[in-house]
Amino acid sequence: MEIHIHIHHHQDGEMDKMFLEFQLLNKKIEQIMATLADIQAKNAALIEAVAAEDTVIASAVTLIEGNVTALADLKKQLADAIASNDPAAIQAVADSMDSTIADVTAKKQALADAVAAGTPAA
Repeated sequence: MEIHIHIHHHQDGEMDKMFLEFQLLNKKIEQIMATLADIQAKNAALIEAVAAEDTVIASAVTLIEGNVTALADLKKQLADAIASNDPAAIQAVADSMDSTIADVTAKKQALADAVAAGTPAA
């Protein structure tokens, strides 16, 4: 038994129309895929930026909490020095306060600069 298949190409242009429509559809799919790839890249960049921002925020929180702890420690040291009526201890607390003030001032400026750098102009 033999089977013969004959494909007839009609000259009426239907196949040509279908092929052109297929090419057009294929181009649209390529454009959509390129747009999707661009969106995915932008989303990845956004995720990275948010992670970096979270790191900066966590650092600022740590800085502020550290300053609060340092000030609480200074307050206790001063109270202890006054209670003991020890002029040397009181002077040590005063010196420590100067150092803490300088440290807080430097960190405050660094934080202000970082916030200003990351804040878009209005």
